[in-house]
Amino acid sequence: MFTHWSCGLMSLRIVIVEDEDCIRSLFREICEIGGHEVVHEAKNGKEAMEKLRSMKPPPDAVIVDHRMPLKDGLTVTQELKALNAGIDVIFASADAKIRAQAMQAGANSFITKPFRVNQLLRALKRILPDTENGDAAVEFLDGSPRKRAGSAEGDVAGKRKVDPIPRRALSQDRSTLAE
Repeated sequence: MFTHWSCGLMSLRIVIVEDEDCIRSLFREICEIGGHEVVHEAKNGKEAMEKLRSMKPPPDAVIVDHRMPLKDGLTVTQELKALNAGIDVIFASADAKIRAQAMQAGANSFITKPFRVNQLLRALKRILPDTENGDAAVEFLDGSPRKRAGSAEGDVAGKRKVDPIPRRALSQDRSTLAE
């Protein structure tokens, strides 16, 4: 995993699973602001799992909405983790009470809607290898092999840390997303 590079920085390949078109579009924009590549978007959990089963290579992360038609986010998270436990799941819901269930289902992060743009960007940065609580992304410099838990053989990360968030993203810190 982590094969996509943007402006010299390691970035994530992301799948977005969200039934609301405007929110799905907003997730895409936020991911792109962070320098990440959205490789697929799904309007429901059934469509997402059909695509995820056939994706080669698999994505690094999946952003999953809670309430969707055909298959909800909890079911998608459980099925995805059974399929490939190495894929990180960012679970998004307006219902904060579902947090424990989402984490038990296998989610790596939970974001309560409405959320700030930087909350999603930080959750994405935490997925990158060798980040310190999401405070910095890693730039490949020296080729020294350091594997992330659950990563494929050959994944490497460098030593110098840089901040990949463009300044325009930081200025959006006060904007929120409502479900």
